[in-house]
Amino acid sequence: MIYTLIDKPINLSTDAIFGLIELHFRKKYKVVSWSEKKLSFRKLYKYQSNGWELIMKRLHSNDLVRFEVVGNSIRFEVIVWKQILVLSTFLLIGFIISWTIWELSFGTSVLIPSIPIFIAVVVRYYEIKKFINNEKTEISKRICT
Repeated sequence: MIYTLIDKPINLSTDAIFGLIELHFRKKYKVVSWSEKKLSFRKLYKYQSNGWELIMKRLHSNDLVRFEVVGNSIRFEVIVWKQILVLSTFLLIGFIISWTIWELSFGTSVLIPSIPIFIAVVVRYYEIKKFINNEKTEISKRICT
């Protein structure tokens, strides 16, 4: 999870804050769950396709977003467990191929698939941080006014 904190206005209730956040995300995300202190969104996809394209589209870095009221702040986080699972699978497959088929040493077998995965993780992290910062400023403007 990658997260940031947003200052919570004293005069707004949790339901009012979540309502404003839901209005902000209404065309791009749908509400998955709404409880007293947590609000979760999932990205909307407006297309019909086969299974593989559907899986790849759902691996966007900002697919699942959660807001949680914690004390005097709102925790805004992006859940990335699917991306970690897929990259770990690619790392394992790359390791198995390079170690068993190419018969490379253990260290080389770990290093070869790790380099592109490390680059992908850095790029995804940058995309997520950019998304979080942009949305944080928009949500802060909407909540504070």
